[in-house]
Amino acid sequence: MTQILPPEDQPSGLGMIPANADDAMADVGNISMRNPAAVAMAFFIAGTSGEGPDVEALRRLVTPESLPAWDDFSSLPEWIGHLSIGTRGQRAVGNNDVHYVGLFADMGDQPAQANGDVLGQGKIISLQRRPDLGGEWRVHGVGEYVLPEDMPIFGRL
Repeated sequence: MTQILPPEDQPSGLGMIPANADDAMADVGNISMRNPAAVAMAFFIAGTSGEGPDVEALRRLVTPESLPAWDDFSSLPEWIGHLSIGTRGQRAVGNNDVHYVGLFADMGDQPAQANGDVLGQGKIISLQRRPDLGGEWRVHGVGEYVLPEDMPIFGRL
């Protein structure tokens, strides 16, 4: 079941518009662990590699608290491999340390309007900025939105 965000946490409604790979990478911006869109993209690429998940890279991209839940990351290709990643994420309202990036089913050339639901039977990558890890962003979950109050408090749940 898709979790619907409360009105104050709803996305802007700017929607998702198909783009070519060059435009998508331009939207991602600076490739660094301090850029949540770049971390989400790296996670998606490492998790859907044709040779299987890049476990070493994925272990560096997730929160330490979520690491046991990922097991060996072997289910990621089946879980997200059929989806496409958005490049313009959304900060959680009122919390600059939580960011969401959408994974979407192929919708062809039609733009989709974001209204708080996960579009096209997609999923959400929930990321957290971690001051205890040098301010780096890390993936904490994929699926439903992980709300700020459900994120780790820097080293403990």
